[in-house]
This record gives sequence, C-alpha cells and structure tokens, in this order.
Amino acid sequence: MNLLDNLTGEARGKFKSWFIENITLKTGRTIQESIGWSDIYKLPPSMQIGVLIDWAESEGYQFYIICKLYNPGLWYFVFYQDAIIVYVSEEPFTRHEAYEASVKKLNELIN
Repeated sequence: MNLLDNLTGEARGKFKSWFIENITLKTGRTIQESIGWSDIYKLPPSMQIGVLIDWAESEGYQFYIICKLYNPGLWYFVFYQDAIIVYVSEEPFTRHEAYEASVKKLNELIN
C-alpha cells in the first residue's frame, strides 16, 4: 500500500491542494516540467513521509518518527500540536509500519 492511500476525505483534499500549490507550482519551472501530483506516488516511502511531514506542519501538526536507542529495530511516532503532545504510539513498529500508522493517525486527527 502507498502511504498516500491512508489519507482520505478532508485530509486528502487538503494535502493535494497543498502539494499542488507548494510543490508543483513553486519549482520555478513550467507546469509541464514540474513535479506533478501523480509523481509523488513514484517516490519511495521515506521521501513520501518527508513531504507528508512538511504538509502536517502547515496544518499545525509536528510529528516525529523515532526509534528507541536501546532497541533500534523498534519505531514509535509522536504528534505535537502547539508544542503539546497530542498522541504517542504505544506499540513499537518496523520503520515502514510506523510511517503507515503515523499517516493513518494524521488522517484521523485532521478528519
């Protein structure tokens, strides 16, 4: 599954609008040369999550995907809004599972 498939409803619409306005049109290129909406699906998950984190910050959320130093195979994520923790994942994930779970949680927070 593509990370972006976890965005639905209002969150998906907001992300798509933000992406087109901030990524596609601000590259200094013509629209034909710019990165288009469909191009984000071609990016690996590690790059998609970076774009999603930039968008989340524009919506007032900061989130981090972190690993525990004592067990680098376990990943967690934390959401902040206005410098207040609003969610911390309780269970550990693989890195890709943490990416997916964090996007699902962001979708839930925005919708």
